[in-house]
Amino acid sequence: MDDCCLSAEARECYRISKEIERQLKRDKHDSQKELKLLLLGTGESGKSTFIKQMRIIHGSGYSVEERRAFTKLVYQNIFISMQAMIQALKTLNIPFVDDQNILYAQTLNEVEVGQVSTLQPKHMDAIRRVWSDHGIQQCYARRREYHLSDSTKYYLSALDRIDSRSYIPTVEDILRVRVPTSGIIEYPFDLDNVIFRMVDVGGQRSERRKWIHSFEKVTSIIFLVALSEYDQVLIESDSENRMVESRALFRTILTSSWFQDSSVILFLNKTDLLEEKITHSHLIDYFPDYTGPKKNADSAKHFILNMFLMQNAEREQQVYAHFTCATDTENIRFVFSDRTATSPQGSPGDVLMEFANKEERRSPDGAENRSAPPDSLDSQGTRPQRKKLSAPHISLSLDQSEGSLLSDDALETPDDLDINVDELDTPDEDEFLEYTGRKLEWKGHQASNHTSGKWVNEATPACSAESDERQDSKLWRTVVIGEQEHRIDMRSIEPFEKVLSHGGYYGNGLNAIIVFAACFLPDSDRDDYHSVMENLFLYVISTLELMVAEDYMIVYLNGATPHRRMPGLGWLKKCYHMIDRRLRKNLKSFIIVHPSWFIRTILAVTRPFISTKFSSKIKYVDSLAELSELVPMEGIHIPENVIRLDEELKEAAENAKYSTFLGGAEASGQVPPDLGK
Repeated sequence: MDDCCLSAEARECYRISKEIERQLKRDKHDSQKELKLLLLGTGESGKSTFIKQMRIIHGSGYSVEERRAFTKLVYQNIFISMQAMIQALKTLNIPFVDDQNILYAQTLNEVEVGQVSTLQPKHMDAIRRVWSDHGIQQCYARRREYHLSDSTKYYLSALDRIDSRSYIPTVEDILRVRVPTSGIIEYPFDLDNVIFRMVDVGGQRSERRKWIHSFEKVTSIIFLVALSEYDQVLIESDSENRMVESRALFRTILTSSWFQDSSVILFLNKTDLLEEKITHSHLIDYFPDYTGPKKNADSAKHFILNMFLMQNAEREQQVYAHFTCATDTENIRFVFSDRTATSPQGSPGDVLMEFANKEERRSPDGAENRSAPPDSLDSQGTRPQRKKLSAPHISLSLDQSEGSLLSDDALETPDDLDINVDELDTPDEDEFLEYTGRKLEWKGHQASNHTSGKWVNEATPACSAESDERQDSKLWRTVVIGEQEHRIDMRSIEPFEKVLSHGGYYGNGLNAIIVFAACFLPDSDRDDYHSVMENLFLYVISTLELMVAEDYMIVYLNGATPHRRMPGLGWLKKCYHMIDRRLRKNLKSFIIVHPSWFIRTILAVTRPFISTKFSSKIKYVDSLAELSELVPMEGIHIPENVIRLDEELKEAAENAKYSTFLGGAEASGQVPPDLGK
């Protein structure tokens, strides 16, 4: 641009514009150096403790004031442990040896833990007396039979120090504080000039429905397993083993398509508790496949390690495994930098930096600089590096409503690699209204064949005609619904996936708005109509499981749907009955937009056969304006043909009013003043 032709004001605007462009480029470059680590694992596996260690090792640590703020949490942890043991005495039918301690136990049970901020003398006296009772000691020895914090003995053995007026929690006290994670917590730390955002999500079953909101752009998964949980039961179910649950969850994570490009670091945590426990609680009593010696911690650790590594049999990427004690800062510091640990490829720090460098090598458009695929098979039998397109095993055995992880289709061209989670994520993303779908690319010259829980490419592609083979192939997703395994032909329903979308949230919390657009359903005159509808049915059910975290409503867009695309009543009824009981119960409203006389008639006729609870949830809405009065519209994508229909109906209604008005005026012989001019 020729500056001499510009005014001073224009030149200044031009300079500012250029500076903004340069700043945007710098920001983009800097953002490539910020990588995301996702901490996963079951409840009490040590995820929050690990984040505290990262703050100590790679961050600013804890100041005196920050340590002091943990004081009441330490106090509350002590009361929680005491009340848990007192309650377990009754459950296990263990009496107090000293009957006087019954009164002290009652005093402790009356304390509202959430209100505790100091230690009163009467409470400290009661804690000391009850803890010293032989009955409570028996109860503590049987702690595997109920839920008790791992830090119980640590705190109760330090009562004199904790009861001091000058008490300020030590770093070790802070590391052992147990506060269940609810929601999502992030902590950034710097490692060799690369910013890592470590994301901690709650491990309890009730929290896992929220995990999906953290699954985008994950560089590495750090999965924690508590080695000491082999003989413990779940908080949510006293008939299910914690380690079995952890193993199933680990497999679900490994087979999820969200993480096929993410490195996986496995931390087998709480080695100290395993070494203490293994002397009196034998691993073979809970895992009969164990053939090693009893009371041998090393043998037990490696059995558990191999048990988890076996879950990675169908995944090409390496799992980097390490034994840890998350409450030991020096152990975590050593493990994070030790090149001789369980993984010969290097320490977790090396793994993270390797992926950081991989991100740095990406081209400006975000794709890696890859070599062209080969045009012939390797006669030496070496396997080309490729990306598996995997679908998660949506296992209802973890929880009748949880653990579901959704994967997506594969496209072939780089133009289709823009990630869009409009069907899953919150509606504030720019891509939400584009409906491009979340796609994954093929790597290498050959698609892979896999078993249950994986994408399966039925064709055996010749490398010289790769695109043709892909075009003809089918992609399958394996899901489990109602304890039965089903396979979805994703290629057949690809044009119809827009039928279901996420419309954001309403009210407080994660109350989802699910949008069902009937206009996107297939035509009934298709030769493969029944097959497509069957696959679409499975897709809708399995996807709904993922989208809903708490209560939800369904907005059914009935307008602009030709009769040939209207779903049968039997199909809708089948969908309703096949969804999980939790989803049926949590459905708060079923809004039908632009209902036809046919829909109204069908529902009126079948009302005697529909439960009154469900009938009360049905609402009819005649316009989008009326819908906007009931739900927030910011995240709801309305198809163009539905918008046109709404405008036509609005115009027709206005014309009808106008015609009625004119008809009334003519009948009375009077003409409105504004029309007579």
